[in-house]
Amino acid sequence: RQVIELFRCVAHDHGAGVIVVTHDHRTLEVFDTIYEMEDGVIRAASGWVAAHHGIDH
Repeated sequence: RQVIELFRCVAHDHGAGVIVVTHDHRTLEVFDTIYEMEDGVIRAASGWVAAHHGIDH
């Protein structure tokens, strides 16, 4: 979790983006934009991820 927070701080300080691929849904609230992949298709956060983590992206 501390590494994820560090990525976020560095990215915001430098106006950059960071791409993180994870199966750990506990880290989702750290990110500004979230995409999920299902059956090889990438899409914006919705469904299970958004509903179970209060994400409105």
